[in-house]
Amino acid sequence: MAMKETQQYLLTDQNLIGSIRDKVRGDFLVTSIAIVVPLTLCLVVYWMFPERIEVLFRDPVASARSGGLHHFKFYAGALSHFGIFLWTISAAVTLFSAASIVQFSHVSSKTLELLLSTGALSLLLMADDLFMFHEIVFPSLGIAEPVTYGTYALLICLYLFRNIATIAAGHITLVMATFGFFGVSVLSDIVLTHPDGIFLLVEDGAKLIGIFCWMTFAILESQKALVDGFSAQRRRAGYR
Repeated sequence: MAMKETQQYLLTDQNLIGSIRDKVRGDFLVTSIAIVVPLTLCLVVYWMFPERIEVLFRDPVASARSGGLHHFKFYAGALSHFGIFLWTISAAVTLFSAASIVQFSHVSSKTLELLLSTGALSLLLMADDLFMFHEIVFPSLGIAEPVTYGTYALLICLYLFRNIATIAAGHITLVMATFGFFGVSVLSDIVLTHPDGIFLLVEDGAKLIGIFCWMTFAILESQKALVDGFSAQRRRAGYR
């Protein structure tokens, strides 16, 4: 009996690994596009406006704290705001999709959990970006920045633990790219206390690429859930 259970677990692990391998190959083009588009944007901005890179990338609040309001330009924080815009899209798409398919009794609870947790995580990280929780708010309350990063890392691990099987059946390459670039950004933020120029491009550029990959993942998973849900509903109603 124990031998059979062990074999079943091994088969399950092998199926999961095989599914991940197939998805990595199948999603290579989509992931490449999701990386290349924001990367190209960052490089073009850096090439055209090297002297304004800090103003474009940094949050306006951070600019105001370091240089005063008289340094503000109309384009201050343009790319930072663009990242918040991408977070908002991710949250809106996944939560709307979850609300749309929850009425279907045949919808997998795992699919619903993935959409809801993706939307919730997007909202949290969007709020962190918008109100600068880890940089200003929490440190002012006595909570050190590494503690905030550690908390976010635990939440991400919980997200992956709960949804890894569903993600593996979908667009796992985009998730891998997302957290890979987030890791580069966080590491740069910890190591480089006052980044500027090319170092600022690495830190905030990696973050923007990660958010773009995350948004792409959110849109594709939401589309899949909606199409599957409504198609199954039509079949149950007798339509082809």
